[in-house]
Amino acid sequence: MKRHVFLTGPPGCGKTTVIQKLVDLLAAEAVPMYGFWTAEIREGGVRQGFEVELMSGRSGILAHVDLDHGPRVSKYRVNLQVMHSLVVPEIREAVESSRERDAVLLLDEIGKMELHSVDFREVLSEALLSPLRIVATVMEASDPFVDPLKERPDTEVVHLGTVDRDLLPQQITRAVAFKRDFGLIGETGALE
Repeated sequence: MKRHVFLTGPPGCGKTTVIQKLVDLLAAEAVPMYGFWTAEIREGGVRQGFEVELMSGRSGILAHVDLDHGPRVSKYRVNLQVMHSLVVPEIREAVESSRERDAVLLLDEIGKMELHSVDFREVLSEALLSPLRIVATVMEASDPFVDPLKERPDTEVVHLGTVDRDLLPQQITRAVAFKRDFGLIGETGALE
């Protein structure tokens, strides 16, 4: 059974939008959710960094051009402290919760910035082995950590350039709410 779904595609194709729509749809179905999404930080119309927002409402600066420490990704420096103090505990809480009740973990994104955190990679590996159902956006480019995740037999990879992005959140919500296989996600008329 395909228990996890990874959404991929080029930057700007709508992966984060799908995650944000899922939050509302899954909340309407009373599905317990954990995880995070990212939002751009813009100043004067220019992207300066990224904020991470947790389902719990907490947030922090994930990466910014003005940070003077942390690994560099493009023009940004990654704030590993935010990964360790906010994101990793959120995922750990989801794993613990999944032992007592069905829950879904929404991750936006498994990408270059997040992967600089060894703790993030470890807790993600643990989450994939837990009872959680995971919906995540993942980088399209090849990566030695991400590539094996995309090839897991329990994971469906959906390229946003090949599916109806507007129908996708409803399809994923139905699969989660009714404990269905993610294997048909993205197919027109699937999971009706």
